[in-house]
Amino acid sequence: MPWLGALLASLLGTAVSRLLVGAGLGVVTFASITPIVLSALNSAASAMAGVGGAALQIALMSGLGEALSAIGSAMLTRLAIESAKIAITKSSRS
Repeated sequence: MPWLGALLASLLGTAVSRLLVGAGLGVVTFASITPIVLSALNSAASAMAGVGGAALQIALMSGLGEALSAIGSAMLTRLAIESAKIAITKSSRS
């Protein structure tokens, strides 16, 4: 794959090729860690299966579902921001 970087550098210039390499690194980072976060959220939801029906209904009425959704969204948002930082850092150092 080094030939691809050389081809992009010759066709588009080094700044654009650095930007594309950094963006690719950010996408790969985000795509590789997202299943781990989703797995953690799924295991948290399945851990509640052992709770009694009445207790689970009260917890859901008090907003536990929305809280888990907000936590998951915050984790994925932070992951996206961190992978973008990696992409920007990689593209500026190359």
